[in-house]
Amino acid sequence: MELSTKDYFDYQSKRKAIPDEERAKKSLLKNKNRQAALDALEGISLEDDSPSDAGSDYQEISSFEHSLKLETEKLKDKLVKEAESDGGSFSEFEEASFDRMKAFLRKRINYLARKKSSDKFILEYIKDVHKDPNWREKKSAWEDIRKLEKKQEAIDSLIEKEAQKSPEAFLLNGLLKLRKNKVSFKKFGTIDTPEMEKIYNEIRNDARKKLEGRNGLVVLKGPTGSGKTVFARRLAEEFSAGGEYEFISAHSKMEPDDMISRLGIVAQTSDPEKVPAKVEEALSQYRKANPGVSEEEIEKNARPIIEKVVMRQLGQRVMSTEKILEAIGKAAEKGVKVIIDEFNYLPSETIGALNDFMAGNNAKEGFGIIMTGNIGKEYLKRQDLDPAFLSRISEGTFKIGYPLQDFDKPISQSVIDRKDYWAGEQPVRRDLFIAGITQLLDMKGNLIAPADAQEKVWDLSQAFALIQKLAAGENIRNISDNEKLKTVTETSFKKIFLSYRNFNSILRSWKMDDYDREIDYYILNNLIRPASIFAPKEAAQLFYFFQHNGFLLGDNCSEIKVDSSLWEISGVPDIVDKKKFQVDDSKAKVHSIKEVVENCYGVETPTFAEMKKSDSEVKDSVEQEEREEFSAEIEQYTQKEREIFSAEENKVAVICPA
Repeated sequence: MELSTKDYFDYQSKRKAIPDEERAKKSLLKNKNRQAALDALEGISLEDDSPSDAGSDYQEISSFEHSLKLETEKLKDKLVKEAESDGGSFSEFEEASFDRMKAFLRKRINYLARKKSSDKFILEYIKDVHKDPNWREKKSAWEDIRKLEKKQEAIDSLIEKEAQKSPEAFLLNGLLKLRKNKVSFKKFGTIDTPEMEKIYNEIRNDARKKLEGRNGLVVLKGPTGSGKTVFARRLAEEFSAGGEYEFISAHSKMEPDDMISRLGIVAQTSDPEKVPAKVEEALSQYRKANPGVSEEEIEKNARPIIEKVVMRQLGQRVMSTEKILEAIGKAAEKGVKVIIDEFNYLPSETIGALNDFMAGNNAKEGFGIIMTGNIGKEYLKRQDLDPAFLSRISEGTFKIGYPLQDFDKPISQSVIDRKDYWAGEQPVRRDLFIAGITQLLDMKGNLIAPADAQEKVWDLSQAFALIQKLAAGENIRNISDNEKLKTVTETSFKKIFLSYRNFNSILRSWKMDDYDREIDYYILNNLIRPASIFAPKEAAQLFYFFQHNGFLLGDNCSEIKVDSSLWEISGVPDIVDKKKFQVDDSKAKVHSIKEVVENCYGVETPTFAEMKKSDSEVKDSVEQEEREEFSAEIEQYTQKEREIFSAEENKVAVICPA
């Protein structure tokens, strides 16, 4: 029995969303204050100022859930009839589907558990290698570590291979990765898209070899807003004992004493627990100074006086000069990592002092430094780096860029079919899109948003990716196949850098406003309007490229004009009127998990028909045409060989009759 893969997973997506929405509502209404607020609003119409019928608000609020239930029931009826017409039972089909999900989930959990345990083993192995100077210098030790890392990396491939065996496994795997992205963003502020996870794992594997031991140093470089600081925090937390680390935000006036240690005056009071010891110390000195005084007299006369003096000093502050440890000094003393954010703002003498500190034996095992910075002539107000320090960081510098995204293909053409997938074709890159969709999902992985939300996120991702490339100094003629863009005047971005934070902010604001305004409002208000004040030429370029990607084209932006030959902009409002961007009907829909996963990972879902074949059979069927062409070419040769063999066989038969 076969059912429509699309209809079945549309049904499951809607069925899953109903209880999630109801649970969320019940959770909100458990709070008495929230319930009271809703009760106070009952009877108020959103259409005009006149009161509405009692209870109509509840009907309006619950209309989405009601229509969702109707759609779900309709889909189920269709699937039940389809199953019955095929001589089967929908409930049996659904049960078998859940069994396939559970089977994949068990395998996935097992693989991930093995990955986690092996990761711990590799980390301990690296620590042991660093502790033994002889072992650390042996090539075989690092070869063993690299072999283990490759085996560990292969676990992800095994999971992906399992995910291709059924539609349920494929979609569950995609859904779990998207859920993981939500957790990652909540914890670190980044999303582990396929490319970003690959980059992070590569950096992590190399960085942990350099950060173990003592005085390890790693530098993360990249453009503004690319996630360097977040990456640094993840590395520091993972590779420091107990996840503890120090943090320094560098600036151009920072001196060595501000980072390592300095002498300072400290006001201290006596510790009450130390009073008896101080009394005994003073009595001992008194005995040495007065050897002729008996113990009886000392106890009777000297002790009471000394105790009074010590107790009087207990409440007084004593000033003393002490060495005060700053972030690097604290990290070195504790044997943990320290992050120096935007390190290349530091003056050269401070960099030199830091280099000297690391050259000495000043730290406990486990101390290391992770630096972030922008290295390159395009970054202004950065300091020239000390040659000796450059030599130190040359082998431990890693580049982090913006999440990758295709510029030219529309989302409708971005998903490859199964045949092309098995033939080895790779989908276009879409990491920024995945990050954007993750922002719109709830924690369960449901996407409840306007019908065109995925198209909007795709177009926004393309606009951001294009502008980020241009801001990094790349020539538009080299990065896009679009003929219109190749005629554009040379671009220049000196003050504006569209960051990952800007991208996330636009989408989260859109979601938090319940999608009741066009996304254009957030682009105009958050990016174009402020840019037009302090960098008008760059604002003109932003506006032009956003329009190229389908944004800011409505009547609400018609007064804004851009001269692309001079990069001049006019008509940008001082205050963006929200009402002009109000959406008349922002009705949300439950996006099928099939559609979401396919758009996020660029490959069609396996069909139920395809599921019946093994992996090798599916791959073989893709290559069948090539085999047939090859067979046709050699058929004549093969036939001749058969004829020759047959003739020889006949000769043998004649010579050796039965």
